[in-house]
Amino acid sequence: MKSLTLVASIVSLISMSSFCSAAKAASINNGGFESGFLGWTIFNENLSPIQSPPSGSPSNSSVRWFETSGGFSPLSNTEIINQFEGQSYAVTDHAESGSTVLYQDITLEPELQHILSFAWFAQSKPPFQDSGSMSLTVSDDPLTNNYQGPVQLFRIDLVPAEFTNFFGVSSDAGILANIVAPVAEPFPVTEWNNVVFDLTPWAGSTVRLAFREAAIGGDFQAGIDAVKVTSALRSVPESNTIFASTIAIGLGVLSKRQLSKRQKV
Repeated sequence: MKSLTLVASIVSLISMSSFCSAAKAASINNGGFESGFLGWTIFNENLSPIQSPPSGSPSNSSVRWFETSGGFSPLSNTEIINQFEGQSYAVTDHAESGSTVLYQDITLEPELQHILSFAWFAQSKPPFQDSGSMSLTVSDDPLTNNYQGPVQLFRIDLVPAEFTNFFGVSSDAGILANIVAPVAEPFPVTEWNNVVFDLTPWAGSTVRLAFREAAIGGDFQAGIDAVKVTSALRSVPESNTIFASTIAIGLGVLSKRQLSKRQKV
């Protein structure tokens, strides 16, 4: 009976360790936008960031984020595809030219593997244009103060937590990784794009996932749905080896005890 109790205790300790690792898994808050923009921050150029806005971007924004189930975009009444999963997704729409970012911070626990996945589309009636900046007002020439150039694109980046320089002269400045390169898909888009991206290199830190869209000509809708992070132990075989070794040690101790008892008898 004592033998079984000891083995059960060992198994319990290992199971508890695995449970603790799972409990530390990274997660996205409201990745399907079923609760509007709870957990997300919307940041438009020349406006202050807004955390968890109840109904998307403020009405005075030139470009706005909306919760939708598809059909037609809220501002321009442009045809858009239905949700990827669930009941809704996030989409941009324009009253006029504008640049915007939708982001959320993700805490990645150490010693775990973290895999990011999501679905996206980015349809545009005007052609793709990339001036190197997501800003519609920034100047790269201090003498003439000229606007840097036209931009009509969507991109997805991983940046450090607290990063806010989304509208600088260079859209690549300060990013950790570019997950989806600048893109503008020809209108109309009929299918979602799926992305799987490994966040494990940043385990042990907090990162910011940023969906960035800018359009000088309007007529642009970018959609996001099913944003998830899946976390797991980095090496399952190694865990199994530790498990087996621990059990073997426990059984070895029990065998020695039983042998000692027999010798005494």
